[in-house]
Amino acid sequence: MIYCVGETLYDIVFRNEKPEWALPGGGMFNCAMSLSHAGADVQLITELGDDKIGNLIRKSLNSAGVKDDYLRISNNNSTLALAFLDVKGNADYQFYKAYPEKAPELTVPDFRKEDVLIFGSLYSVDHRNRGNIIKLAMAAKNTGTIIIYDPNFRKSHAAKLPDVLPLIKENVSLADIVRGSDEDFSLISDAESSMAAYDFIQQVGCKNLIVTRNSQGVDLFAGETPLLHFDALPVKIVSTIGAGDAFNAGFACQVHQFGRIPSSPEEWNIAISNGLSFAAEVCASRDNYIKPHTK
Repeated sequence: MIYCVGETLYDIVFRNEKPEWALPGGGMFNCAMSLSHAGADVQLITELGDDKIGNLIRKSLNSAGVKDDYLRISNNNSTLALAFLDVKGNADYQFYKAYPEKAPELTVPDFRKEDVLIFGSLYSVDHRNRGNIIKLAMAAKNTGTIIIYDPNFRKSHAAKLPDVLPLIKENVSLADIVRGSDEDFSLISDAESSMAAYDFIQQVGCKNLIVTRNSQGVDLFAGETPLLHFDALPVKIVSTIGAGDAFNAGFACQVHQFGRIPSSPEEWNIAISNGLSFAAEVCASRDNYIKPHTK
């Protein structure tokens, strides 16, 4: 089983100052949808409001085959995200949240060694959610479950960095693999290169780092494995929303099939190439996740 833990919301996407399309989103929702469309068994651990948006999102999950055994419903409204695309398809966000002040107590799954846990974004370093995040991550770590962390730290979050940086570091220390963009690490640690980002990650306590660099491809640092670089796939970009989430899904799907952290350059190549393929598919469409693959 692959478990995705994080925020679920509804995206309204603007181009040229006008709304053009809307669909369910959120980093871990997007990841879970791509995983399920790829044929993986996936559970989404998240919160939704008891409203029309929440019902719409849950229908999307059910139709895609994403399991929601750990979903929590509140009497509040679901979260909305306004995404404003630039000419390159990159988005700036404005969020409207109405979570209950106190987080619901999330149930810890019976993690197994062959499982994968993916978590991240600002949701994972919000003090409101911190107890649940640590409880889940520690339970997974104690079981030997593979843990993937994606900080997904945006420019709009920069003012929060002094408060959340210790929590980001703690998340890194709990992870087996960290996957983030070059922009993430520039904001979090002033890293001007992938190597500088890896120095930061190593100091905090993680040995495996994947840095995604948009059209510049992907850099991998994995313990004793020499630096590996992977070129981005050529694609006509419609929107980059969900691209990193799709990469996470493609990578995690392959890692789950291995049943372990990749142990050779060949295995890393297979997993990262799968991530790049998923990301390219999402960039070429208005969807935040890949389409169902033929099984």
